[in-house]
Formats: sequence, C-alpha cells, structure tokens
Amino acid sequence: MLTYDDMNLKIGLKCDAFIPDVAVLDAALTLSMPKNIVAETGMDALTHAIECYINKNIDEFTEVLAEGAIKGLIRYLPLSYEYENYEFREKVHIYSSMAGCAFSNVGLGMAHGISHALGGRFDLSHGLLNAIALPYVLLFNSRDEKVKERLNNISSMIGNDIIEEIIKLNRKIGIPLSLKDASLDEGEFLNEFESLLENSMKGSTRVNPVNVTLDDMRIILRSIYYGKLEDLKIQS
Repeated sequence: MLTYDDMNLKIGLKCDAFIPDVAVLDAALTLSMPKNIVAETGMDALTHAIECYINKNIDEFTEVLAEGAIKGLIRYLPLSYEYENYEFREKVHIYSSMAGCAFSNVGLGMAHGISHALGGRFDLSHGLLNAIALPYVLLFNSRDEKVKERLNNISSMIGNDIIEEIIKLNRKIGIPLSLKDASLDEGEFLNEFESLLENSMKGSTRVNPVNVTLDDMRIILRSIYYGKLEDLKIQS
C-alpha cells in the first residue's frame, strides 16, 4: 500500500510476486495487541471476506474460504476483543488469513475504495474506516439481486441479518456508527468532500458488484459521515 500525500490517496499495489508461498500464523504475536487494534484489524479481515463473497468474480474454491472466514470472524472476533486469550486470538488469526487468501483471488469492493480515499486524507486507521463503511456499502449493494441473495445466504448461516449483525458487532468492539462519531471534524470533511468523492471512485470501487455513479457516491459518503443508513434504502 502506497500513500500519495500530494493526492491525499492510498493506492494498493497488486502483483503475484507479493503473494507469499508460506504464511506463519503465530497467534502468540497477537496477545500484546491493544484492544482497538484487535477490533480494527479484525473488522478489516471481515470486510475482506464479505466484499470477496459478494464480488461477482467469485469461484467455488474462494466461496468456501470467504464463507468460513465470515462465520469464524463473526463468532470469534468479539471474544478475541474481550479476552486476551490465545485460542480466540488464534481463531481470528486463522480466519483473517483465510479472508486474505479469498480476496487475493477475486478482489474486494467499494468499502475498500472509500476507506483508501478517507485514509489517504485523514488520520484514521484502515480497519476502522472499513468497519464504519461496511454496513452502508452492503445496504447500497443489496439493491442488486445476486448480491442480495448472497447476503441472505450469509444471514442464514449466522442466524441474523448480516448488516444488523455487523452494526451490533461494531458496537460490541468499540467501533463508532459514523465518521462523525469517530471524531472526524465536519468542516474538514466538507472542505475535502469533492476530493474524497473523486478518490472514492478509484481502486476497489471499480470492481464493486454494483455500478456506482458520482451521485451515488455523494449520498454514500454523506450517509457514512452522518450515520444515516436510511438514506441508502431503495425507494419503493
């Protein structure tokens, strides 16, 4: 990941040479992590898994990895956050790796496009921005029938509506509902809005399962800032 300070933008570099032949998952390394890092890195991994799962490039092999990562992270991330426990941290470590394997096969979506744009300008972590953006992005994307079907599948697997479950999980692990609640200054956000809008259309937004227009993105960014999920519901 490179940050271009002159453009206030983060850009992810992708190359087969970046993919490791072996990954050593040593959960002992995670035991000293502060709670906010546990929450934010865990939600980044969950965003990887879910955006991969609803990506229209997904294949059968990747689908199994993404499904397993979603179910595992929903279950174990709050436990890993609450308790400094080796078993729980190891579970999240493994499911995070599964999510990484999955998205490297098919790509991500708009939540990452938005978080890269915001993270390039403001001093907020990537995982935090993904966690805040994810419910809004999923609600917008659910207007597509194939995406809606996949989200319904996830909801059936975990026993609750996936968007509601993410909001509940965020509350449980100290993630705010909106950018405003994350203490991002409203004046700064509005002053940078046009630049954020342009940059949010780049990167992973280009492979979002639903086409996103500039007008769509205006609504999405404002909704994420002010915490207005209802603005993204499909009007009947």
